[in-house]
Parts: sequence; structure tokens; C-alpha cells
Amino acid sequence: MRYFKKDIIAIFVAVILVFMISAIVDTRLDMEIFDRNQKMVRDYEKINETVMDYDQSRLYFRLYNRDRNSDDFREYEEATKKVTASLEELSSVFREDERSNMNYRIVAQMLAHRSEMIEAYENLEIQDRTLSRDLDYILILSERVSTQLNSLASSYLNQMNDMNEKNLIWYRNRQNLSNALTFVILLSLVVAMLFIARAMKRKLQEAAQVVSEIGNRNFAVKNMERTHYKDVNVYIDTMNEMKEEIRNLIARTESYARSQIQYEQQKRMLAESRMKELQLQINPHFLFNTLSIVIRHIQFREYETSIQLIKETSKILRSSLGKKQGMIPLDDEIELLNSYIFIQQLHLKDRVEISLDIRKAYGNEVLEVPPLVIQPLVENAVMHGMSQVTSGGRIDIRILEKADRVQVEVEDNGSGIPQEILEKVRTGTYEGHIGFFNVIRRLQLLYERDDVFELRSEEGKGTLVMLYLYKRREKDV
Repeated sequence: MRYFKKDIIAIFVAVILVFMISAIVDTRLDMEIFDRNQKMVRDYEKINETVMDYDQSRLYFRLYNRDRNSDDFREYEEATKKVTASLEELSSVFREDERSNMNYRIVAQMLAHRSEMIEAYENLEIQDRTLSRDLDYILILSERVSTQLNSLASSYLNQMNDMNEKNLIWYRNRQNLSNALTFVILLSLVVAMLFIARAMKRKLQEAAQVVSEIGNRNFAVKNMERTHYKDVNVYIDTMNEMKEEIRNLIARTESYARSQIQYEQQKRMLAESRMKELQLQINPHFLFNTLSIVIRHIQFREYETSIQLIKETSKILRSSLGKKQGMIPLDDEIELLNSYIFIQQLHLKDRVEISLDIRKAYGNEVLEVPPLVIQPLVENAVMHGMSQVTSGGRIDIRILEKADRVQVEVEDNGSGIPQEILEKVRTGTYEGHIGFFNVIRRLQLLYERDDVFELRSEEGKGTLVMLYLYKRREKDV
């Protein structure tokens, strides 16, 4: 029994290996052509060195002829030996080209004849010629050898060009062969992959058909057939078993579930629509107040501060509008609160100090709340409690965990709330403080209870607002 996962992995591994082998072959071809070119360059440099050694040989012979110094003659002999050895070393290269081989043979013969003549001249072996005539002949012969060496270098340069073209043809042929083999292997792997994919597609279509029939309550649909892949068969067997279990479960719970789902959906839709309506009232209110602060800073040409204010404002709006379900973790709400405090602290500067004290111990438990439920309380304290404060103002924010709730306290030492307004706020008949009342209504809808806040205030001394974020709703208790 095969495994689908192993077949897929094997194909991918094969593809990777093909690319790796292709890369290795291409690298080896590049190295081979590079080595060949380097050898030709070294041989050409060797020929140039041979020409220079021959020039040294001619120079030392002239010095010897002038001064009759035995050291000059030894230098001549050393240079001549180097020339002969170099040409002998390159002879196999010259034989690869007809013209280079011909020039090499001529140079070799002329060098041998020159050496014989110089040796005879050095020993004063004059045969039917005077010493002066032999010297003239040697000098002419040396000049001819030099010319022939240059011809040899030129013919080898042409030979290099021909060899380079042959190497390029060799390189292209082998690279094309390597690419063709790579293509054929990859094509085979692709065909194998398509074959497997086609088989899996048919099986998925069959599964989709079965699921569609189950969705249409046709539980008599034929079971899916097993494949030759063991891991795929696990899902097929599971689906066949689930079909029978679903049929039995739906038969027992269909009536009750339908009525219960309808009831819960209607109730949730009503609550969510009211909460969304209240949240939409908060966001424009907050945005209007914050933009007023930004405009004020721009008017005073405090551009860097304005940019920072816009960044923090966009962070708050992005976090709020991004939550489609209308709920965020309390930690995220605290982060938004920090952004709002930053904005207000920039605006208030030294007039009011805002402090945040968090005492929570709810560990791994995630308490979710509607976004922007704490910020409107702080905004109220700033806009109303601190509106007349020029210095020494203070807003203390405390987030304390209790057994059944998290308690948010916002306390200021501002002007306080007059008694007649305080009574209207407590009874919900006061028409001001839109943001504050929206928060209260949202929490009352969420927790399905009225005791979500407490308000204490004394005119001329300050205000304390306590907000209760319950860990469980009333009906869950």
C-alpha cells in the first residue's frame, strides 16, 4: 500500500535533484571550458616567453662576440637551452595545427643549425670560409630565427582562435544535451505529477459529490471507493463513517436545533445591530475630538506632534474598525487606551497628568470587551472635568481584577458634576456625554444587566467613574 504524501515528496525531491545535477553539470562544463581557455593562454604566454628567451640568447651572443667573455657564452647557452626546452614542451600543442606544426619544425631546424654554427664559431672551426663571413651568416640566421619565432606565435594565435571556436561548439553541444536531458526528466516528473493530480482530482470530485448529497439529506448515497493510497483511505473511511453518524444525529436533533438556532440568531442579530449602532456613534465622536486636537497643533506649526497624533489616532481607528465581531481582548483595549493617553498627554502637556495603574491576574484567561469602552470615560474627564483646569490637574486610571469582573476606575480632580446633572446621569435622562452613555448601553446589552457602572462626583473636587467588565454574562451565571 502506497502513501500519497510519500509520492508527492518523492517527486519534489526528484525535481530538486534534477536541478542540482543540472547545476553541477553546467558548473563542470564551465570549469572544463575555463580550464581549456586557461591552458591556451598559458601556452601562448609560454611562446612569448620563448621569444624573449631567444632575444636574450642573441644578446648574450653579441656580448660574447664583442668581449669574448666566457660568462656571456654560458648565459647564451642557458638561454638557448630554455628556448629549445620550451619549444619541445609545446611541440604536442603545435602538432594539433598544420601551420603551427610547420613553423615549429622550421624554427627547430633553424635553431639546431644556428647552435652548430655558433659552436663552430666559438671553437674557430672555419671550413672554407673566413671568421668574418661565419659571423655575418650567424647574425643573419639569428634574425631569420627571430622572424620565424614571431610567425610561430602568430600561427598559434590563429590556432587559439580556431580552438576557441571548437571549444564553444563543444560547450554548446554538451550544454544542449544536458538541458535536453533535464527537460525530458522534468517533463516525465510533471506527467507523473499530473497523473497523480488527476487521480486525486477525480477522488475529490467524488468526495464533493458525496458531501453535496449529504447536504441534500441523501444519506443513501453510495460510499466512496478506497484508493491505493493508505493515507487517503483514512479520510475516505472517516467520511463514510461520518455520513452514517451525521444521519443518525440529525434525525435526533433536527427539530430542536432548528427552533433553537432561529431563536438565538434573531436575538443575536438584534443585540449586534444595537451594539454596532452605538459603536458607530462613538467612532465619529472620538474622531471629531481628536481631529480638533490635530488641527490645533497644525495651526501652531507643530508638525511632528501632528504626525504622531495622526499615527496614534489611526492605530485606534484601525483596531476598532478591524474587529468585525465587535469584540477585542482586554489587553488590546488597554493598548488602545495607551495610544489615547499618549494623544491627550501631548495635548494637555503640563496642565493635566494622566496615570494608568493596571492590576490584573487573570493568567491565560482572555477577557473580551467591545472596543473603545475605557477611552470615552477618560475623554469625558479631559473634556468636561479638566476643561477649566490650567495646572495641577490629574486623571488616575485604575484597572483592577475582581473575582467576577474587571473594574475600571477613572478618577479626576476636576470641577466635578453639579448635583442636578449627577442625578440625571444616574437615571439616564441626561442628554449630554454621548460617548459615556453609549459605553454604558453597549455594556448593558453585552452583559444583559444594568449594574455595569457607578458614578461618584462632588462639585469642585472631582469625579470617580467605575466601570464593571464582567467575566460572565448574567444568563451564563
